[in-house]
Amino acid sequence: MAEARLPSIASGNGRLLVTVDARGEVLSACWPSIDSPNQFATFKIQPAPGQAFEATPEPIPPRYVDETNISTSQCQQGLRFTDVVVDDIERNSTQVDFFARKISGPHPALRLLLQPNMDGRPGAQTIYWDGQSQALLAFCRRRWLAVGSARSRVTGFHCGRLGSQSEASIFVDAGRLPGERIAFCEVDGILELGQSTDDTIILSVFGRTREEVLDSLNERRDHQWTQFESLAKERATKVLTESTLQGWSPAVTRMLRRSSLFWDVLTNRSTGGMIAGPDVQSGIASAPGYAAFWARDAAWALLGTVAIGQYALSKSVLEFAWATQSPEGLWLHRHHTDHSVASSWGLHQIDETGIILHCFKKYIDATEDTAMLTKHWTGVEKAAEFLMNSRDPQRGIPVPSVDLWEEREGFHLYTAASTIGGLRAAAALAEKLQSNSSGTKLWISVADDIQQRTEAQFWDERCGRFVNSLENSAALPMFDPERPELNAKVQQTMPQTSIPQYPNWRDQDVEAVTYTHDISTIALAVPFGVLALDDRRIVATVDSIRNKLWNDQVGGLHRYDNDSYGGGNPWPLATLWLAIYEGERDNKEEAKRLVEWVVDHSTVAGLVPEQVHRIEGHPVASTSFVVTCYGCDRSSCLSCIIKSRLQGYLSMLYFIGETTAHRFLT
Repeated sequence: MAEARLPSIASGNGRLLVTVDARGEVLSACWPSIDSPNQFATFKIQPAPGQAFEATPEPIPPRYVDETNISTSQCQQGLRFTDVVVDDIERNSTQVDFFARKISGPHPALRLLLQPNMDGRPGAQTIYWDGQSQALLAFCRRRWLAVGSARSRVTGFHCGRLGSQSEASIFVDAGRLPGERIAFCEVDGILELGQSTDDTIILSVFGRTREEVLDSLNERRDHQWTQFESLAKERATKVLTESTLQGWSPAVTRMLRRSSLFWDVLTNRSTGGMIAGPDVQSGIASAPGYAAFWARDAAWALLGTVAIGQYALSKSVLEFAWATQSPEGLWLHRHHTDHSVASSWGLHQIDETGIILHCFKKYIDATEDTAMLTKHWTGVEKAAEFLMNSRDPQRGIPVPSVDLWEEREGFHLYTAASTIGGLRAAAALAEKLQSNSSGTKLWISVADDIQQRTEAQFWDERCGRFVNSLENSAALPMFDPERPELNAKVQQTMPQTSIPQYPNWRDQDVEAVTYTHDISTIALAVPFGVLALDDRRIVATVDSIRNKLWNDQVGGLHRYDNDSYGGGNPWPLATLWLAIYEGERDNKEEAKRLVEWVVDHSTVAGLVPEQVHRIEGHPVASTSFVVTCYGCDRSSCLSCIIKSRLQGYLSMLYFIGETTAHRFLT
């Protein structure tokens, strides 16, 4: 198993996305899109050999500076870093972007070890020393990087080839640097800076050509740090100007505003694609990359962005969603932020289509943007027709698909709720356009029929609650020693799939009824409103979930019974979902209590973790960090947890979904 490299924080400008771990080390720099390959295999700054400097017993984890995406950290050698990502200052170029790292003075002589991975092609790298510009340059194809210092003296350099005697990492702790000027293939390099009583700024400039990066680097070298900071602050101010929602306490308000800022980091500024999280090496063989757009996660985040009042961001993400709708009307599992389909372990997840329609209606209700509705009405019709026609001929409910947690394929209550919600949202949007076609009336009729069948098939009188799945099977074609119950088996017969042109994995062994308590069954009430909040069956189901899934040791709600993911921990996402329900029922104090538990268990950077350790109560996450949001979605929950695997169902802040937010956050 690969060593886990876990981010604790992320900064970016919608094109360049940089992550930093708990030790203050840069993990990744994805460019020219936030989901592009990591351009840094290694970017590490440390004292030069023989330099005396007070080391700290433990590094200080990164945290954000006030209400900005500027971050600070301190490494174990005692170096204090401040990081910012900004656009090219003068040119306002869409091609040149800066990652600036300030090392606070006084500091000893420093060495920066750089292993470039330009264009994600490790064996095709060139690195060389440009003496005139006093910078290391690396490139592959039309990906150029210049790394140099602003206002500090370069005292040495070296370029090497990995696996050879010239490899730079061999010399990082040695004495004098050999000073090789160029290397090819898998390469690395060292930049040595002199001791200073003042701050030192290291600039990493990303561009398409040598001339772009060198011109930008040279023009910015004389700039004060405050000039870089001011650009990031201006962007943060612009983002937060749209955020209108206030919490009942300063801590809750800070979390809401941090969600807004973090959504901005994880959204492609050109296309509107909001990724689930930055890609890092999680150390988990079965974990996918999260630098992709999930319609499921983005939709939950949209409930948060609409609730907070970030309508410009909401519209941008929705435009991306409509641009990635398949010809058949559904949304496939994942997309890159350039609109291309991303690789997947299952191509269809029907609940994604239903919730996108639901979110589009929420946006239109909030903004009365009838021009956008008219523009995408054909897409609404196609999505509704897909949902209407994707019913099992025997059961009359949505055909087997992957569940909300992307673990099993079967008939799922959450999928049914999303389908009903999506069809009714489409019908409501038709009414706004005064479109009363026979097709629209049929959507309502089919939604009513699915509801009746869902209630009949998923309600279990003996258990006194709704069950969450029928004919459930493993849905992940993987092998994971930590989760053997989901390991794929060799099929003895030709496996079936509900949508042949977009197949999913389906194990031949199925569980007739899954009696697991699962927070997703609440979807019948929130967010889709299929059943009333005070329906006796909903109340009984919620009471049973609360009693069964609440962690009595550290608090918080688990996703479902016997969850083995990450060892089985309470999830802030699940806890916030319960908070939404309580808020909608006007149980204001209970809703606040649940939200405050999440706030109290956030990371030092002020981000909501994917999970909280079931015994120790500290933030953890199980894969890489995602942006999900069941109320806020993956974008604000950059759960990059210290010493943990992060998933990052990003903006779990959307716990404040829609009207609920205004009801109990004030």
